[in-house]
Amino acid sequence: METLFTPGRIWFTLIFAGCFALVLVFAYRKDIQVHRKYFRNAWVVLLAVLLFLALFLFLKRKFIGV
Repeated sequence: METLFTPGRIWFTLIFAGCFALVLVFAYRKDIQVHRKYFRNAWVVLLAVLLFLALFLFLKRKFIGV
């Protein structure tokens, strides 16, 4: 049986992940002014989604069980 993680695959994964992270950082820094303008209150949406999820899980456990 062959091993799943050969040294070549590990190197490819590390290099790919590093390059992908760099592209994401450069893309974000390029659009930072746009993000500040249009996504100023994005944390409110995140908070609402998390509260809804918490309420859903609480009600599910209370009325339906595990």
